Amino acid sequence: DVRFKLVVAPGHSYYRTLREKLGWSGRLHFGYK
Repeated sequence: DVRFKLVVAPGHSYYRTLREKLGWSGRLHFGYK
């Protein structure tokens, strides 16, 4: 469980930051893709 969290947490933060930088246009782009 610990190792699982270590792997998921950073990834979630990464995508969250990336999505915030891109904005709605980026979110829609990933949505269609």
